[in-house]
Amino acid sequence: MDRASTTPHGHKGEAGAAAQNHSLESQSLMYTGAPERFSFPPLKTTQPPIISNRQEANDRSQAGATAADRKQTGQTQIDQSRSQHTQPEQAANGQEPAAGSKPTYLSFATEDLYSSCHKPEASRAECYKYFLENYQKELAGYWSTVESQKKYGRPVLEFPPFYEGPAKPSGMEVVKPSSSAKLPSVDDMLMQSKALNRLVAADESQPDFTVKEITEEEFKRNYARETLRVGASLGLTRAETEKIVLNIYAFEGGGKATHDMLSGVPMELTKPEAEGHRELADKRRQMHPLSSAIGYNQIIMSTNLTFADGEGKVVADRLRELAKDSPRKEELETKATLYENLQKTLHRELMEMVKAHPESKDKYLDKEGAPRYQLYVDFAKSTKPTGLGISGRQFSTALHALNLDGDIGPIVQSRQFAQVVGHTLKEETRFKLELKAQAINERADRFDFLPDKQKERAIEEVFARATRGQDKHDALKEKIKALPVGMSDALSKENLGEEDWRFLNTKILSQRRHGEKTPLSNASQNLVDKLQAVTYGRTRGNEYFGAAVELANLAGPRQADAMLEAKNAHLPTVNFFDRKGYEANPVVQRRTAEELLNAIYRIMHGPNASAELWGNAQFTRAFAQIE
Repeated sequence: MDRASTTPHGHKGEAGAAAQNHSLESQSLMYTGAPERFSFPPLKTTQPPIISNRQEANDRSQAGATAADRKQTGQTQIDQSRSQHTQPEQAANGQEPAAGSKPTYLSFATEDLYSSCHKPEASRAECYKYFLENYQKELAGYWSTVESQKKYGRPVLEFPPFYEGPAKPSGMEVVKPSSSAKLPSVDDMLMQSKALNRLVAADESQPDFTVKEITEEEFKRNYARETLRVGASLGLTRAETEKIVLNIYAFEGGGKATHDMLSGVPMELTKPEAEGHRELADKRRQMHPLSSAIGYNQIIMSTNLTFADGEGKVVADRLRELAKDSPRKEELETKATLYENLQKTLHRELMEMVKAHPESKDKYLDKEGAPRYQLYVDFAKSTKPTGLGISGRQFSTALHALNLDGDIGPIVQSRQFAQVVGHTLKEETRFKLELKAQAINERADRFDFLPDKQKERAIEEVFARATRGQDKHDALKEKIKALPVGMSDALSKENLGEEDWRFLNTKILSQRRHGEKTPLSNASQNLVDKLQAVTYGRTRGNEYFGAAVELANLAGPRQADAMLEAKNAHLPTVNFFDRKGYEANPVVQRRTAEELLNAIYRIMHGPNASAELWGNAQFTRAFAQIE
């Protein structure tokens, strides 16, 4: 549930997010790039988009076309694009764009973009490498401009550039990261955690610490117990807490993830195994992840440090409370003492890191001397030896293993649950969600009163994008054409069947409205809102609560609040995430702030939420077993 970022601009910055594995989005990572000589202009206005030079490429193939002709063609396209798409001046000055202005995407045109690959001696691999390298340079330039715009409080209206070069040739070798760059596997975490007793006692004679491993059903039951407890302290009913937990699990875990799930691990490795078998579990635990995000809440290493440092006593007190009536009283009390001592040890090493980097003191500590999040991030990355004789990364890895412990893990993850839920419960946030739902319902209603021909064109447009020339799903299309004004059960799973219902959720409703090269027409955008209302029921603000919790988890509470503001609904999500956080989460990419909230909501209530998925069924049973 938490994979925090390395800067205030995004809460989840480690490469690879759980949503990347488990959401049923139709994701596309296609971009456009160009050689290095095309650079961004100074920060005077919001950068105008530049259309891709496809027409120029076609002109090259025409007999008699000269270099001058080609150059003029490209320049004409650039000039036309600038005149058509330049955003209002007030957008660059931090003001809301004029009515009707929409985010755009960037694409780059250059005179010699295609020429090198048209040489007879050019290999497919060389051509691909040329385009990829130039695209990556342009992408870096785009993100540099994004960060500059943020620094001066200017909204970014452009989406990242597209890649339109050739596909990677089959069999072309991919450079893999060195072993030193790999993030720790579950096995690595468990191995590092053996030293925890010795680290806190500074005594090599201490025995190994052993993470208590329990079954998946037991872990879910313990987590349900802890979330019900913190939910009640926040004023939530049992039903409300269970719903939020299942919403988050559907989004983060696809309805079938395990408590030891690391980001990027294939979902087929999470299937339940017959008693006495561990083949899948062993493979799962040996894999090096895309990020250190672990468990139902997908907590990353740096955020885990914030809980170990800031809530060590809270976790220890809860362990002692559980010990009172437990036959394992001594074991639980010993863990409580260990966790308290780990907090003291961690805090000491964090302060030593600040002393070692006096130039970064303001970055690491606030005015009261309390650690800022960046300190935890840098400590978790550090490969330099600490006073413990191991690196900050090794110490963080050992602490991260405690999320796997059947006693400690559910408590720590419930603290993360309490943090993001408590923030979202604010009256201000609920009001924003109600306004958001109202706006979506109004757009859905708008579709009902469009002329029939406009409705038909909208339906054809969204189906053309969804099918891309493949299966047309004609039966589904006819049912959509026949939808009456207002609500209907025509698009329920029972009335559509599994295949069409899944296609509706993952291909039709998931369409990006502004982040593609050609935005959806207004009528098609209204159609998507209409279909969501019919599929999931007319939207109410409280129905978005789980999605708002996850939004706070993805972007951080402050950025989530900004995304819920009506004035920011149209802004691309690059405004609210740093580059790592943006690229790590496909669900975030090429969406506006409002579209992201909608996408989260849809994933939480779509196929991932099916009661037939074994993980969802286990969680439902777990909650039922808690008195």
